[in-house]
Amino acid sequence: MRRPRRVRRLSGLIALCVSCVAVGCAVAVPAPSSTSSLSGSTSRSPQPSGPQVDALEPFSNARIAHLSAPVPAKEITAGEAASGISMPWKFLGFADGNKVATVAYVGGDGDCTTPAGFYVHPDGNDVTVEAASREAAGRTACADSLRMGRAVLQLPISIGGTVRLAHAAIDPPWSSPNFFR
Repeated sequence: MRRPRRVRRLSGLIALCVSCVAVGCAVAVPAPSSTSSLSGSTSRSPQPSGPQVDALEPFSNARIAHLSAPVPAKEITAGEAASGISMPWKFLGFADGNKVATVAYVGGDGDCTTPAGFYVHPDGNDVTVEAASREAAGRTACADSLRMGRAVLQLPISIGGTVRLAHAAIDPPWSSPNFFR
């Protein structure tokens, strides 16, 4: 008796998985990050060159609307940001004469990758913001989840005129535009 096509495909996949387990095959599954923790080495994944200027169009969608209320951002140093994982964020709005920005950010998976804080610094005519996370050392099995939040950032100077708000380069494993969809 012939099996239906779906059953044949599924049984073939199961056989492949069983044989891989038996002989120790390695299956490439993209991990959220392959960079070091804040307390570890400073090697980082290749990144796009330079900061990207934000369009300053307040972002909003159903996913952002369900996040908890914004909290004051934890400020970190340049060294902490350099040894962390640069994560994506979206501009939500300004307050206090454009010296306070509210952003939504990706913090990680909440297990192996967790938020570290924000590095905010003037850079020529830009104020560059990096949302940094850290990776737990030695972890190989991580949660299959996405942790996001909202934060309020104190900016060193007002944004506007010739002063722009910029995103630090994002680590490639975390650069998907789908996080904010």
